[in-house]
Amino acid sequence: MTAGTIVEGRLKPLAIWFRATWYVTAQKNGASALGLERVLGRSLEKQALVAIAVEEDGSG
Repeated sequence: MTAGTIVEGRLKPLAIWFRATWYVTAQKNGASALGLERVLGRSLEKQALVAIAVEEDGSG
């Protein structure tokens, strides 16, 4: 279902990708990182730190 898309090989569930896409496209005056964090119920700071750690580890 995700082959050939931007979410191919990602670990996040499709529901999170759809929720984020909806939020970004539904905002009339632009989407903010804080607003996206609220909608997803996740800490973007923590997510960024995890992404950096995975990148530095070479396993991402």
